[in-house]
Amino acid sequence: MISKPNCSVGNLLKLSRHQLKAVVAIFTGHAPVRGHLYIIGLSDGDPTCRFCGTETETAQNNICCCEVSSRQRYNVFVKLTAEPRDTSTALVTDLCLLIQGMGLLNLY
Repeated sequence: MISKPNCSVGNLLKLSRHQLKAVVAIFTGHAPVRGHLYIIGLSDGDPTCRFCGTETETAQNNICCCEVSSRQRYNVFVKLTAEPRDTSTALVTDLCLLIQGMGLLNLY
């Protein structure tokens, strides 16, 4: 499970409505990614990651280890792969940039 981001109420209030929605979706596990949509029955399609095509698409996979997002991940975590606990040390604004850079939720 992805760790809670390093943020205060003040940092959250600085986010746009769409950024806040993305952060909440990712960290509560209710992001509209293929794996989650498949589990809750809103998609009967393939739950495989639309970016790398190797694993089930989950928020954790996309943020921490999807090969296609390694460049965006490096910009946030300064490493190509991340552990779920690494998200607790990242700034919430940087995580928003990662989510946006990947086009993960297409909310921007």
